[in-house]
Amino acid sequence: MKFRYHRSQDVEPDIAPINLIDTMLVLLLFFMSTTTFDQYRALKIKLPEAETQAKESRQDRLEVIIDGAGNYVVAKQALADNRLETLRAVLAQQAAGDPSQPLIISADATTPYQAVIKAMDAASQVGLVNISFATELPLSAGG
Repeated sequence: MKFRYHRSQDVEPDIAPINLIDTMLVLLLFFMSTTTFDQYRALKIKLPEAETQAKESRQDRLEVIIDGAGNYVVAKQALADNRLETLRAVLAQQAAGDPSQPLIISADATTPYQAVIKAMDAASQVGLVNISFATELPLSAGG
């Protein structure tokens, strides 16, 4: 009996997954090197949280109220005009050189975005870094 000798086929590794891994690694390195994480660190902004009790007393914090027309009220005093210089001067006077004093911005839902940005800019120029925004608890759907 004569057996035939079968040649084994050359086994080559499938290189498609290796190329895919290399490509993904290059893309990962590219995105990691081009991403900027500290782009919005000019102001340290505390995101608003709804809490049942305030952490500090109301006398210890400074509040800027902005109505729907973009008019400012600082420390229960309406400002004469809506210019950045006026707002900055009043905030500097009220902060009295204490950059750690909390600032709360209470803006109406219809307030122009520019008015809120102007308040944040004035606070930044004065040196206030502890900024938060006043919010309301939403009404429950059931009543």
